[in-house]
Amino acid sequence: MQGFSVNKRALLLLGAVTTIVPELFTSSTPLVRLVNPGTLLFLLIGYGLPIIAIRELAVRKGIGTGGVFCFGLAYGILNEGLFARTLVATHNVPIPQYTHYGQFYGFNLPWCAHILLWHSLSSVLFPIAITHLAYPDVRGKPWLSPLATSVFGIFAFGFGVLAFTHAGTAGGPGSHFQLWVMILATALLYGVGLQCKGEFLPEQTVQPARPLAFGIAGIVPTVVVIGMASAKAAVPIYLAVTLLLAVGAAAILKKMRWDTLPAFAAVGIGWYIQTAFVGVVVIAGNAPLAVITAALDIAIMRWMWRRVGSASIVNASAAI
Repeated sequence: MQGFSVNKRALLLLGAVTTIVPELFTSSTPLVRLVNPGTLLFLLIGYGLPIIAIRELAVRKGIGTGGVFCFGLAYGILNEGLFARTLVATHNVPIPQYTHYGQFYGFNLPWCAHILLWHSLSSVLFPIAITHLAYPDVRGKPWLSPLATSVFGIFAFGFGVLAFTHAGTAGGPGSHFQLWVMILATALLYGVGLQCKGEFLPEQTVQPARPLAFGIAGIVPTVVVIGMASAKAAVPIYLAVTLLLAVGAAAILKKMRWDTLPAFAAVGIGWYIQTAFVGVVVIAGNAPLAVITAALDIAIMRWMWRRVGSASIVNASAAI
């Protein structure tokens, strides 16, 4: 990496984490496909470019953590709505319990709530937090020019619209009504996010073990909402419970000061641990693939945890 500026190294790391980690840990993209250059390019467009643009926008506009969370929800629409079209799927939903459940004007509302929250955390907030830990000296600085940021964001969104309006691996083209609903929802979340000014993941000396456990415990609300989907609970009840769980988790993060670095990154690693565990269980029928995937998951999470440990030591030393 010699010859690359710190900004470029940070940019490459964020691009790599966002492109690989969500798909690898969930086993959504099999490892044999994940190493395919064409697949990596598609994931870079679908994950890397828009999330880099979100990070750059947040830094330049002084957007706080809540604003980036809103941007993450909007990103979820791009990923699952325009690229994968699962938000409007009636069958073959990635989590089968959501199949034929809660359809409203062509949208699977319970699945929308579940997966948009998931992407805001797993694909946006946690990767940015971990990258900021790895490169603390430039975490508050832009890594791209305003023009490059705009190009990244517009290209990714435009590619998503193109994917949605043309037949492909996700099925036939989506309807114009669905497209416009998603465009308007994205614009609304973007506008709300822009109003949420503040410091994004400020530094705070907090021991990382408990935040890590809190992230691992994230499997409990996940099981709860999937169980409700399996039981085909009334959609308003499902949405209300999901909202309460999300607000409750946010309140705990705030009260415990885990919405800061390095604690928030530790929460993210805990979240990834339970995500990766479930992902490996899903592919356990293919033992060699499961073993290799688990080994890669562990190696990546060990690297992440070392970053958290190093940051904790630095913060504690600075506080003395």
